[in-house]
Amino acid sequence: MAYGVFVLVLAMILSLSKTYGDLGVVYFQAARLILPMPVGIWFIAYGLSWRTLSPRWDRLLAYGLVVIVAATGCFRIVTWSDRGGVLEQDAVSRSSRYPEMPAAELTNLCDRVAQAAAKSNADVAIFESRIAAYGCAALIGPDLTTAFPEYERRRWVLEALDRPADRSTILFVGPPAACTGIVVCEQLDVDIVAVELGGRSLLQLAHDMGITVRSF
Repeated sequence: MAYGVFVLVLAMILSLSKTYGDLGVVYFQAARLILPMPVGIWFIAYGLSWRTLSPRWDRLLAYGLVVIVAATGCFRIVTWSDRGGVLEQDAVSRSSRYPEMPAAELTNLCDRVAQAAAKSNADVAIFESRIAAYGCAALIGPDLTTAFPEYERRRWVLEALDRPADRSTILFVGPPAACTGIVVCEQLDVDIVAVELGGRSLLQLAHDMGITVRSF
């Protein structure tokens, strides 16, 4: 029974398209959906422990498990590749979907964003960089709400930005070229501008600036 349940659960896991959706980056490894397998193996062992096996079958089972573990370990050693190095090279490349940012560069940017927010009396900043949006949220704290509308995973942030607000100015951290004739901007730093809402919600402003907003 335990074995049948484990096989059924494993088949359901492998039937999910997510299992094969390895994007080649450290954030989304296909193997993450196989993590329940050790629990399943334990479940099988627990279920089998209720059955009385002959000493001969106990020895065969133990030998078989040793052979499987040894064979798996040898296979991984022989086929080992520099997966970590590949991921690191992909992360630092300009074409990476999930690039890295040096800590010093992130700290410097967040310090400048905090200063710009204090100068313009803004409490929301829209970022072009996903890493900077999440990093500055941690470094600056709750006094400034950061957002990456294109792929913002914090749903509550998008919901808050979609509601009318009494604020008049927000920050945009990215190329000033995002300011067009329908948006009034004041450049506060090389890559930081203060944008007037003009009675719009923040997500409507993002649309007007040509920024893609993730559906939620």
